[in-house]
Amino acid sequence: MYLNSVQIIGFIGKDPERRQARSNGAAFTVLSVATQRSWKNADDEWASRTDHCERRGTAASARAGGIIQRDSQAALGGHVRGCV
Repeated sequence: MYLNSVQIIGFIGKDPERRQARSNGAAFTVLSVATQRSWKNADDEWASRTDHCERRGTAASARAGGIIQRDSQAALGGHVRGCV
């Protein structure tokens, strides 16, 4: 059995951008999410790293795009389609 599930919890980096697919006109929203992770390094001091990602959503996220604003905290769920 395989599980292909991702949950991203972070802050919206810029206002959501609503778009339409060229092929079929379906609505979707592009979200920019910033996440941060922290750990103790070899010197027993705290270190951190901030990562940014973009998520492209479906019609449901297009409706949510009117609610979500920059600097809002968000939890996004979905599945991985490809790796970089």
